[in-house]
Amino acid sequence: MAVPKEIVRTGAGLASPGRSIRSRSPKATASHKRWLRRSFQWFDVCGFSGSWDLQDSITRSEGMKTESESSPTREPVAGARELATASPLERWIGRLLWLGAALGLGAFTGAAIVYSFRLLAYPIEWDAAEGLARFQLDLLSRGLSAYGDPSRLPAFIANYPPLYPMAAWPVRVLLGDGYLALRLVSVGATAGTAMMLAIAARRAGVGWRWAALAPLLFVAAPYGGWWLPLARVDSLALFFLVLAFLIARRPSLAAVAFVLAAFTRQTAVLGALGLALFYWQQRDRRGLVIFTGVTAVLGGGALAAMQWMTDGWFWSHAVSYNANLVYWKDVPRYLGGYLGTMAVAVLASVAAPTLPRSARTHEPLAYLLVPGVLNALLVGKVGAAVNYFLPLQAALAFTATVGLARLVGVARRGALPTWLLAAGAFLQMMLWVPHEQRFDGPPAGNTAAIERMEVLVASASGPVFLERHIGFALEAGREVSYLPMPFKMLELSGDSIDLSAFHDRIAQEQFEMMVVRRGESGVGEFLDPESQRLIREHYRPEEIWTIFDADLTAKQYNVLVRRAR
Repeated sequence: MAVPKEIVRTGAGLASPGRSIRSRSPKATASHKRWLRRSFQWFDVCGFSGSWDLQDSITRSEGMKTESESSPTREPVAGARELATASPLERWIGRLLWLGAALGLGAFTGAAIVYSFRLLAYPIEWDAAEGLARFQLDLLSRGLSAYGDPSRLPAFIANYPPLYPMAAWPVRVLLGDGYLALRLVSVGATAGTAMMLAIAARRAGVGWRWAALAPLLFVAAPYGGWWLPLARVDSLALFFLVLAFLIARRPSLAAVAFVLAAFTRQTAVLGALGLALFYWQQRDRRGLVIFTGVTAVLGGGALAAMQWMTDGWFWSHAVSYNANLVYWKDVPRYLGGYLGTMAVAVLASVAAPTLPRSARTHEPLAYLLVPGVLNALLVGKVGAAVNYFLPLQAALAFTATVGLARLVGVARRGALPTWLLAAGAFLQMMLWVPHEQRFDGPPAGNTAAIERMEVLVASASGPVFLERHIGFALEAGREVSYLPMPFKMLELSGDSIDLSAFHDRIAQEQFEMMVVRRGESGVGEFLDPESQRLIREHYRPEEIWTIFDADLTAKQYNVLVRRAR
């Protein structure tokens, strides 16, 4: 009887119709076995001594002819774990745990989406640095440069390159709302990053249903996910950085995306190390040369143009004034706190293929772990926050998805209890629960506080100074003369800038009203000591204004008026 052509006979039996078995050279097969042995060493540590049975099952699933297939009578490895069918109780426990994990992931994803929509409608800054981006966008809309002499009024340090407000400017023209425009760019960039993570997971060999897990892990993790829709540069910079890794096999386009990321947020330059490692690992010297050359031409040209347009001030703002001190002793505490919420994702990432089956099928996005880890190590920098974990969060979402998909495939072949994986997925959701309040967003009680400040700013007949929440002044058409937060970061790093122009305005009582944080000094959280002294001499408290901000605690501000009033 003739065998149909579409059926291919192998040493282990018949392959499915329409499916071909890719042959491998003995050398390639031996190399792949060595990789499998290294990749699954941790199973032996956990008590799964039958590691060769596990490796053989994976090898067969990828269409490779193994020693066990050519020699069916091979004796089992001594001490191999006997595989048994799961009991009904184990199956039910596994199903309940998977259901709990799925419901938890759905709940966190829904909370992240609702939080994003609530934040889009919020009329003032939620995080302190949103005001800086809002002011930079306002200057751009008026055709003014944010990169000037910070000792002259308006005293302002633009901590970041201009690409983010430039991307938000057309949206601002259409909608007329600065915070909404900036946050829409962040939300759009987050959605784009999530889609690219799914595409990368699909290219790594997992099905679409598993690939959809990567974007959910990225946006639903509350420790860092709440930061994504803020009016800050981080989400757009991450979008360009992930894009650079996704298209790394086209080095000229990857260089363009990388330069865009670097001119959105400076720490994106660490991505060059991950991309260079990818080209070196693939022995792609031509790709590395092209990437380096295009990056040097585009990045150097853009930097020279910015220096020329700002009379040399761009480098001072974006680099010199932003090179804050790093408290390395605080890094383990911050990093441990974040990794504690992603512990199961980290473990699942261990099972992700970190070495290529071949240079053609290796997924370059895995190398995002390099800049992700390096960014996370800088979390002790003065002024740093959870935004330094976002590249690592994107990388872990990808690697954990691929690793979990592989482990589930292994479990279905009987080499690993499925309930154990279900318990891990459920535990990951439980680790997020203590941080879910991050997705609560601005409380309803802030509405009355916002209305009160709008009345106060509108009723002032002269200039108004707000230490934070400068959106009130901008929306009322009032002048913003000084944004103190970047100057405070600079002062904490041991540097300072002459602020005598601002001090003179306080001494001359040119401000009709000043709204400053009730810190330890009672007259400002970010203000320098001289400003605090002058405010005490020339202004008196009129009332206390209270509002909640991004750390979900109530902040009190002194509303001050001139003493002569």
